[in-house]
Amino acid sequence: MFYYKVKIEGLNLDRFITNCVKNGIILKNVRKKDRKTLIVSLNYTNLKKLFAKVDTKCYNITLLKKGLIPLFRENIIKRCGIFAGLA
Repeated sequence: MFYYKVKIEGLNLDRFITNCVKNGIILKNVRKKDRKTLIVSLNYTNLKKLFAKVDTKCYNITLLKKGLIPLFRENIIKRCGIFAGLA
C-alpha cells in the first residue's frame, strides 16, 4: 500500500483540516511547517478524495513524495533501542 506526502499551502489551515475531517479524509503525520504551510501523509483513496473535495482556489496542493509502508520505517527508527535489546 502506497502513501503520499503532500504539501498544502494557503491561509486558514485549521478550516482545511476541519473540512477534511467532515469529508472523511484521513490525514496522518500532520506537521505545520510554518503559518501557511502544512505537510501531511495520506493513502491513495484519501488523496483522490482530497483533490475532489478541496477548493483549489484557496489552497495549493503539491505532491512531495510517494512511498511504501509509511509508518513502519519511521517507527523502527524511533524504537531502535527495543530491537537492540532483543538481539
